[in-house]
Amino acid sequence: MASDKDERVDVTPPANGDTANDIDQDYTSIASTIVTDDRVSELAPARNTAQNRDNEDETKTPPAPSNVPLNPEKLHILLTCSTLLALTRHPSQPVVDLDIPAQVRQLDAFLAGDVTEEGVATHWSAKSDGSERIRQYQNLCDQLVPYLTAAIKKQSQANLTAEPKNRVHGDRNPEHQSLSQLFLSKDLVTLYGALVEKARKKGIEPDVDPWTNPTKFGKMKAFFESIYVLQYDFDNWQHKRPKPVFNQTARLDAEEYMRVMDDREQIRVHHRVTTPLGKVFAQLDVIPEIAIKYTEQELTRMWRDKTRPKYLIPDPATVTIPNKRKDTSWVTSDDGETWTRGETSWAPTFKFMVFDTATHAYIHEHLVDLDHLDLIDLNDDAWVLKYRKKLSQWRNRDTGEATKARDPWTDEERAIVYEWVNTWVKKNGVDKFLPRVMENQRDDLQATLVAKTGLLRSVDSVSGWARQQMTNKPNEPLGMLYIEGQKLAARIEAGEVIPDDERYPGEAINIADFLAKAKPQRPSEHNRSGKKRKLDSDGETSIESGSDEDDDDDDDDLLPTPPRKSDKRPRLSANGRIQLGRDAHLTRDEMDARNETHAAGEAEKMHETDEMDDDDDINREVEMIFEFGDDEEEEVLGEDD
Repeated sequence: MASDKDERVDVTPPANGDTANDIDQDYTSIASTIVTDDRVSELAPARNTAQNRDNEDETKTPPAPSNVPLNPEKLHILLTCSTLLALTRHPSQPVVDLDIPAQVRQLDAFLAGDVTEEGVATHWSAKSDGSERIRQYQNLCDQLVPYLTAAIKKQSQANLTAEPKNRVHGDRNPEHQSLSQLFLSKDLVTLYGALVEKARKKGIEPDVDPWTNPTKFGKMKAFFESIYVLQYDFDNWQHKRPKPVFNQTARLDAEEYMRVMDDREQIRVHHRVTTPLGKVFAQLDVIPEIAIKYTEQELTRMWRDKTRPKYLIPDPATVTIPNKRKDTSWVTSDDGETWTRGETSWAPTFKFMVFDTATHAYIHEHLVDLDHLDLIDLNDDAWVLKYRKKLSQWRNRDTGEATKARDPWTDEERAIVYEWVNTWVKKNGVDKFLPRVMENQRDDLQATLVAKTGLLRSVDSVSGWARQQMTNKPNEPLGMLYIEGQKLAARIEAGEVIPDDERYPGEAINIADFLAKAKPQRPSEHNRSGKKRKLDSDGETSIESGSDEDDDDDDDDLLPTPPRKSDKRPRLSANGRIQLGRDAHLTRDEMDARNETHAAGEAEKMHETDEMDDDDDINREVEMIFEFGDDEEEEVLGEDD
């Protein structure tokens, strides 16, 4: 097989006049066989059939006179059929399928100039698949190449009968499928056209079979064989497609670019990774093609310029793990890649491509840690949190937008919590209203919330939100009530007698006043502010992180993270006192009250630490997202130095 292939490669004729003369001599020698009894008996029926069809269908184009040069369309058809016939004669005895629709698409791409220098189509027209275009092409083939098509079908049938592998398809012999593809470049068709015209001037039409006399037509056979032998790998039984050329630059070797044949402005990108434990994950995305090919230096500058807007494909907000559901769990497929929960399905997205908004150039990529993919478990809250956090970090850093894990709290939900707090305080006292209350009573609070709203929020979400409001939101109702309770506790500790209506108020939080002042809810899909936030005043739980994990230390000066905006939380000095500056607008009394609140809160937290259950990690992890330190950073595979 190897020697046969090498021999055919060597006989590929150069595009010069000498070659044209050599091939012309073969056409001349073919002329004598056209009038022989053998040739007439073998091919006359096909020509007669074509003539009869011409009489039946007046719409068919009559054959061009021999003195009129053949146009590129006819030359392409002739060369295609001649080369396919040569392919049927290969020693491996393949079955060759004419595949008319595929030939039409390839021809139309050639005529439109949508082929590369190797003849590979870069775009297909939708009109090529139309029934009228296919009918027109078939009619032209019936007139132009009846002998060649008849010879292809005859030899393919003989190969099918002679080679048992041709009759076994599928997994047993996937390599023995029908062959049909060819790439014909513009230069090759032009060369062939020159050869044809020389032969036609001597009265020889190109619809002939050189294999009727292998000894005499050796050079002609070699010409057609040299075309397909460079395109087919018979050891692996496949048509070799040259690596496509795109203006977008691949960032990793594992990326495979594919053309979108019906949209020249798009590229398909196939990603495939194998984890250390042997798990295989695949991902297919569509990205834009660009008109200009940028250098690596230009792409790097776009990436490092933090003032340039960017976007990610896919958008992390659309592929992050769906929210938790009460009393439901995820079930994984056998391959461990697809997870389902009822009618919801999810598969991990492990790669995110970064694009420059102005140029649409592909400038950077992010990869999920492969070790993390090895441990994938959607029922493991810690795993889910880590995955969401990573996606949120990338999206926030590159686009300035946050990726939310939960919807913001509605005014209705908040009012229900305030009602529950009013009931508890009336029974137990304002001075007993501590953060641990929201933890110890979280099941009852969550059940009340779900019963009245029908919204599913986990007990961790409910207690975490309430505790955050108390300890970190001094201007919110729960925060103000907590401060008031600490002041009251200090007065009781000092021996002061507190009236019952002050210690056990009927309505500690004025709900009607809260609803009257409530602000319209913000959109829940994206946070457009670009902040890396803590749990904000609307109670939204974000999977946002406060640091950029995947930048190396050496690049800190080149890839600075966006400046962090104030989250309005009090800043503490080394001695625990609240600093002025961001809070310079507060009065001295308000500042003293805050400091008292902080001192009382710290003492309370020390007591709570002993009482908190070890299983409360998830609640604290939600807060840790925003206090993410360098010691917890993860190594991300594939980041540039």
